[in-house]
Amino acid sequence: MELSQSMGIPPSPEFEIVIPEIAFEDIEVADIETLEQTALIHRPELYEKDVEDLAALDELNIAVLQMFPNLRLFSAPHYDSNYFLLFNSWYEIGLQTAWDLLSLPWRYKHRDVVLQQRELVRKQRLATALGVLTQVNLANLMLKDYIREYEVAREAFKVKSELAAAYRKRWNKGIYSEAELLIYDSDAYFAGVRLLESYAQIQSSIEQLNNSIGLPLYYRADQPEEIEICIDSY
Repeated sequence: MELSQSMGIPPSPEFEIVIPEIAFEDIEVADIETLEQTALIHRPELYEKDVEDLAALDELNIAVLQMFPNLRLFSAPHYDSNYFLLFNSWYEIGLQTAWDLLSLPWRYKHRDVVLQQRELVRKQRLATALGVLTQVNLANLMLKDYIREYEVAREAFKVKSELAAAYRKRWNKGIYSEAELLIYDSDAYFAGVRLLESYAQIQSSIEQLNNSIGLPLYYRADQPEEIEICIDSY
């Protein structure tokens, strides 16, 4: 039923799942320094903080410019018919300035507020970066641990399977009872289950590492053959 729900189909069909032989090889992952640098570049949380810092910088520049007086260039032609003038037409060019002195205290206070906001964004980015680096290191350690667990489970499965096969040959010769054979067969079966669980943990930890560096599906383990599912009825 849980498998049916995960695939979005009614729980009525009967499934026949063929589990292929797992052939996992050691995955090559970059060193921890490279993983950390990749995460600091590609994680969207850090990019968001960078955008906020740039926005705060633009607002700070605006607040500083607003503290300066306004300047305006002007030019205009003039004409006067007064015959006492030496020149009756002339062209005027100048520079006008206006400074709102009453608003200076408020604008200075606003500049301090913007500076504090930018400093807050930088501290938030630093805290986010520390969390990202922690996730990267934790995901890397978990992947290494799961690979070691998989290697142990693979060796255990190999040994128990060979042992069960050996006891089955002796059982065929009538040396051991069926109850003793069942014990070794069950040991081999559960060893195979643990092998599959460790393989699934490796796949999950690989994608967790990919997400921690901000690059989903970047590292991939050798994929087994597709699982064949036979649905008798729908």
